[in-house]
Amino acid sequence: MKQITNVANDRVFTNSNKYKFDFERQAFTLPFPEGSIKIASHKHWPIIKNISMSSLCISRESIREPHWRPEAAEIGFVVNGYARISILLPNDDHQLHTFSLQNDVYFIPPGYPHYIENIGDKDLKIVMFFDQSNADDIGYKGGFLAYSREVLSATFQCDSKQLPTVSFDRQNSILKRVNPVDD
Repeated sequence: MKQITNVANDRVFTNSNKYKFDFERQAFTLPFPEGSIKIASHKHWPIIKNISMSSLCISRESIREPHWRPEAAEIGFVVNGYARISILLPNDDHQLHTFSLQNDVYFIPPGYPHYIENIGDKDLKIVMFFDQSNADDIGYKGGFLAYSREVLSATFQCDSKQLPTVSFDRQNSILKRVNPVDD
């Protein structure tokens, strides 16, 4: 039997079949107040190379922070609940595509900014697959904080005092929605 060590959760699992992975128990878990993200990559399941997967759970009235994955394409399947996804197309006219999903599959190319919102009355669960072994993302807050207030003031054409004070906290990748769901 091959032992697989889940370094992130400090647990050791014994798995006699390298083609099978108990995702719910063995995946690296990022818990957030409004949901969770579970991740499986080569580090957690040695047989998979150059691909990875995750499970996103978003509680009612919450959203996944707007973000983009610079190098990874994303295919997702809405397993449970009702989602709304908005994707910003990085072309000349910057079209925003927004659509609702329930038991549907979606695709987001690498580098396309997007967010996922739970618009249902129960928890939303999405299983996602990526074409990279490391599907890191850049959230809008992290992107915002990467630049000086002077650069942001010039970008938004405002006085730096008008810019919001934003703190970076990775615990906020899944956020409570503060506005009602618009139709």
